[in-house]
Amino acid sequence: MRNGALVKWQGYKSYITHYNGLPLDPEDKGVYHIEEVDGTNAAISQHGFPHFAGCNHVKKIKLVNAIYIDDSALCQLNLLSKSLVEMEISECPEVTFKGLKCLTELQNLKHLKIGELLNVKDEEINDLIKLLPTNCDLIREGKEKEKVKE
Repeated sequence: MRNGALVKWQGYKSYITHYNGLPLDPEDKGVYHIEEVDGTNAAISQHGFPHFAGCNHVKKIKLVNAIYIDDSALCQLNLLSKSLVEMEISECPEVTFKGLKCLTELQNLKHLKIGELLNVKDEEINDLIKLLPTNCDLIREGKEKEKVKE
């Protein structure tokens, strides 16, 4: 959140957009699990990804125009291999096929949406399709939305 990402708690409908929304009251005995992370236009990088260790409820991550996201960040998402179901990545200029290939370790990934990635070629997306779990849909967004794999 410090660098612009939003989080949504499990069981809540809206995202928390600022630190003031965090449950910091010592009297609050609620259980809070991060379920979604929206990194759209956020200045997040691989340095924060180790904090996903122990986050066993993150189901969705959106990384759009997150210019500091790179292959090493995507490779750290294996920390969420048992919980992550949905992923969107677009306009992250430092991401290459090497980083996308790390997403194949996400055992429960069911929906992967890939938009414009300057350093990823169409033939590499075709290679990625072959490596993803068989139950994972891949949607390629560009000039026209295309469902590549079901």
